[in-house]
Amino acid sequence: MSEKIFEVQIETIYQRLDVLRQKAALLDDSGQAPLDEAIESLSLVLEELEVAGEELVQQNDELAAAYGLLEVERQRYRELFEFAPDGYLVTDGQGLIQEANQAAINLLQFDLKFVLGKPLTIYVEENDRRAFRARLNRLNSGLVDHVDDWEIWLQPRHGASFPASITVSRVPNGASNLLGLRWLFRDISKRVQAEAAEHEQRLYAEALRQAISTLNSSLDLEKVLDSILENVKLVIPYQAATVMSLEDHTLRLIHWQGLPNPTQVDLSTFRLPLSQNPTLATILATGQSSLIEAVTLAQAGLAHLDSPDVYTWLATPIRIHEAIVGFLNLYGQAPTHYTPGQVQQVQAFADEAGIALTNAQLYASLKDYSGDLEQRVAERTRELIQSKAEIEVILNSSSDAIVLLDSRGIIQQVNQACGQFFQAPPTSAIGQPLAHLAKTEDASKIHQAIQAILQTKQAGRLELELHDQMGQAFFADIAFSPVENREGQPGEIVCSIRDMTQRKLLESSLRQMLERELELSRLKTIFIQTVSHEFRTPLSLILLSSESLRVYWDKLSSEQQTKKFAMIEKGVRRLTEMMEHIVLLSEAESVSLLFNPIHLNLETFCKNLLADMEAGIGDQHEFLFERVGDATYGNADDKLLSQVLSNLLSNAVKYSPTGSLILLTLNIRPEALQFQVRDEGIGITPTDRHHIFDAFYRGENFDPIEGIGLGLTMAKQALELQGGTITFESEPGQGSTFTISIPQKIS
Repeated sequence: MSEKIFEVQIETIYQRLDVLRQKAALLDDSGQAPLDEAIESLSLVLEELEVAGEELVQQNDELAAAYGLLEVERQRYRELFEFAPDGYLVTDGQGLIQEANQAAINLLQFDLKFVLGKPLTIYVEENDRRAFRARLNRLNSGLVDHVDDWEIWLQPRHGASFPASITVSRVPNGASNLLGLRWLFRDISKRVQAEAAEHEQRLYAEALRQAISTLNSSLDLEKVLDSILENVKLVIPYQAATVMSLEDHTLRLIHWQGLPNPTQVDLSTFRLPLSQNPTLATILATGQSSLIEAVTLAQAGLAHLDSPDVYTWLATPIRIHEAIVGFLNLYGQAPTHYTPGQVQQVQAFADEAGIALTNAQLYASLKDYSGDLEQRVAERTRELIQSKAEIEVILNSSSDAIVLLDSRGIIQQVNQACGQFFQAPPTSAIGQPLAHLAKTEDASKIHQAIQAILQTKQAGRLELELHDQMGQAFFADIAFSPVENREGQPGEIVCSIRDMTQRKLLESSLRQMLERELELSRLKTIFIQTVSHEFRTPLSLILLSSESLRVYWDKLSSEQQTKKFAMIEKGVRRLTEMMEHIVLLSEAESVSLLFNPIHLNLETFCKNLLADMEAGIGDQHEFLFERVGDATYGNADDKLLSQVLSNLLSNAVKYSPTGSLILLTLNIRPEALQFQVRDEGIGITPTDRHHIFDAFYRGENFDPIEGIGLGLTMAKQALELQGGTITFESEPGQGSTFTISIPQKIS
């Protein structure tokens, strides 16, 4: 009932009330009381109706206000629907379009008035339509209420298809029957492209990592280049690839894959002046990669292969220390489209090829240096032998003592030089047996030599110690030559006595020099081999990280930059550690390390040393300290002792498995300090036992653990400075126990 009608009815009642009052005035007094009651009751009813009317008016006003708010909300929802950034569609259960917002119209490029009642399926790419219909049927039948993040390819009325994420839900009516389907579309082309780019980047990073791994583990240039080309192919497709070196403006083919060669040309003999390849000449001048969309191998400078195929040619410079030394060429079967990002990725692999060429050159230089060193050692050896021969000639040309003996060995005649040998007048020796000039135990040797010469008629030589008339001994070389008598029989013997004392001393000195020279040669060879092996990895790591930072600084995240700097720092620390070991060894050999013992609390010293080790390289091992006896103090050089124990503990960490126990035992006795380091590591093979303290020596089971073989050498030398000793017990695979002893001065 409207407010107007209600007011009219009230007005009608008032009019009837007035009529009743008028009629009541005409009645007599006997009927006045009931009539008054009726009129009063009617008045009360009227008042109640007025109150109800006022309430009705108020409710009507509230209803009008609610209707206005509902209209505003409906308009707001409509605006949200129309102007939402994502596409919204409403269809019936069969997928027929009933309503669409502007974003959906823009995405699918249709006019709403022409598509109302048309199936949404026509805007689904053909390959996805079967799956689309299957899900639509499940939604229509109520098997599912909604579908979230359904990725599907949509085909607009005009233009290329695009990937979309769809969320669809059922819209039931009040009786839970399907009223329609509500669709939300979102273009995810950028997300799909980002995911594809991320996948490509991960693939590229893994390929580059594998190439770097091969580069760090091998000096075989052929193997490294083959690995680089194989890993390039994982991320950048190509039909064929070549690596060319540039030597004196001449191109040489040093590695290739996939080249068509029907006539079986020997590609290793390929040589081409750079001037005949304008593309590579331009790269040399500009330093920038070149991309040619369509070219034959003949146009690319490989005319002798005579292939009619057309390729897309990507040529990239290979650099060593900023200088272009070659080119990495990829040939993709045309049409192949290489993106700028792929060109940049090829440059990274070309940089690895540059490192490989650098390593190959360094290795060749080391081999040449090693060969030159061997040649120099051989020449030095020949010089020493020649020097020895010259010295012998000089000695042989000097004045010798000449003695004539009879068959009994009695001196018959001497020359003037005998006086100088025996510090007496020459004639004083005549009539004496030659054996009297020798030691008692050597006299028989002279008799035996004389008898042998008389019997064999052959010259002989004897070296032994003689003494002069003053009792001074000297070493003599006695040459015996038989003198035949008239009957042709040896009756006398001529002896040439040469003082060999200086010669023997010189020979001993030369022998020591030669042994020292050979030992130095051996140590130099080992040093070169060790340095070339141990320095290569950190140097390659530093070079690679610095090149990556230089080339890709603006593309690397802060975390990646920090990681690259950490790798450089690790390499520098490794190089510094090795150089410090070499310097310490040099100082020890030059006796520049001095022994300065002090009174130490050795228990505290050992515990502090273990704590430092645990906080450093031993953070993945278990350390235990034991003390034998009650004494805690002893006399030792804290620096030398720290060097010895640190080397032993460091070796225990390096050659023991993660989590294993390393035990340090201290035993202080009045006469000596004793320390033991026991581990559960790989042990020492019987072959290595006699060489374990040699400089630069590495055990046969030590690879691939880092080290240059100086730790135990320095430990032994540091102990020798303190008058100490070091021994060990070990079995392969059963761990090792090193025991060091440092003597104590007993007052």
